[in-house]
Amino acid sequence: FLGFDNSYMAEVLRADPATLRGVAVLAPDVSDAAINELHGSGVRGIRFNLKGQDPAMPLDRDQTRLAERVGARGWHIEVYADCERLPKLLDQWTARGLAVVVDHFGCPAADGPGADAGLEDLITRAQSRSERVYVKLSGPYRQRCNADRVARQLIERVPGDRLLWGSDWPWTQNEGRFDYSDTVGWLLRWTEGAPDVVADMNGAAERLYDF
Repeated sequence: FLGFDNSYMAEVLRADPATLRGVAVLAPDVSDAAINELHGSGVRGIRFNLKGQDPAMPLDRDQTRLAERVGARGWHIEVYADCERLPKLLDQWTARGLAVVVDHFGCPAADGPGADAGLEDLITRAQSRSERVYVKLSGPYRQRCNADRVARQLIERVPGDRLLWGSDWPWTQNEGRFDYSDTVGWLLRWTEGAPDVVADMNGAAERLYDF
């Protein structure tokens, strides 16, 4: 919803290539040269914001082709969508061997074992070694469910190397409500009693973002 201009992000990435990576939002007709330039800057993923769309809607042909093009460069697909839509989307991407990061807990409608079929499907996929599906613990305040409960469920049932964490800065539409220490505190609360999980998550991020 912020458009397709990634130039400022690319400039920042180039200033500190040992530390920074990026995920871009791209127009379907982006050129190969532009993708290559972003790759050289440190971009390693593409994001699809599909929140609020019809759960039965598949990706259109241009979106599917774009995912394939960036996947051929080793990028992952990051998706923000309601949990009930995820099975169809993940079927399309994982069948092509693409790595997929599901943002914001997968946006389940409910919480607790068996309460949300989309969440159960997501957990099963993230458990599987035949599919490259990751779940990001990020933006608990955006959830319809009890995010703390879902976070703990994911940590208990999904291998740590298939989980990621994000601060969700700058907390779009929630600016001023949080600071960075709040978001780190959420992670520490969720992983209390599971110290190896954070190390596994760090390793997953290093591989996925090509450090």
